[in-house]
Amino acid sequence: MKNARTAIGLPELIAQSPEAYKDLAVRLANHRNELETIQQKLAESRTTTHLFDTQGFVRNLETAYKEMWQIFSRGEKPGRIEVTDGA
Repeated sequence: MKNARTAIGLPELIAQSPEAYKDLAVRLANHRNELETIQQKLAESRTTTHLFDTQGFVRNLETAYKEMWQIFSRGEKPGRIEVTDGA
């Protein structure tokens, strides 16, 4: 899947079916250099992707909880809440 958008930036790990997933796993098991390249990309992305931004996730979750409480306190019915980064 070319130009795929992923949370971790490793579209080469996207499999379109269980069979493709199995083939990918076998290929990586048999091609150590390819696996090591992916492991290196994963290690580098830990500091640059939202997937590993625990503090940001907690901050956004707390914002959502506060919004839920405000809606409840106003006596409104629950509804959709959207939290954007940096909210």
